[in-house]
Amino acid sequence: MLKKSFPEQPYFFIFVLYDKDKKIMMRYIFSILGIVLMIASCTKPNHTPEGPTDVRIRNITDQDFTNVIVDTGGGEHNYGNIAAGAETAYFRFEKAYPNAEVTVMIGGVQYSTGEQDYTYATYIGPDKITYVVYISNPEQKKLEVDVILDGPIDDK
Repeated sequence: MLKKSFPEQPYFFIFVLYDKDKKIMMRYIFSILGIVLMIASCTKPNHTPEGPTDVRIRNITDQDFTNVIVDTGGGEHNYGNIAAGAETAYFRFEKAYPNAEVTVMIGGVQYSTGEQDYTYATYIGPDKITYVVYISNPEQKKLEVDVILDGPIDDK
């Protein structure tokens, strides 16, 4: 009976692999490297499905707005004064809904959309939006708000 002899070192078997085994081993190594690189390159987004939402206000009336206060359901912010036909810079809210509560002063008189109920409302999400504000009923001092989706938030 013929007996094969191998050196005493256990790592010798790594170098004596057949060609087929080398190919399989290389596939495993490259697969593991690929998985490690994919995991390492993944980054967690800074956003949740609820937000944040960047909101700006556009005044499409022929009246100047003063003391513009907006409550999006995810916070309140005073935008200050907005001239007729102008718009503000974006302000970031933790979340925002399509129906915002907007209160403004026009010529010393308060106009408002009225209090909003966000109980079953769907939030907008991590986007940039514009609330377009206009007077719907001058006798009742009532405002209306339309929402324009400007695009996704770009936090680069």
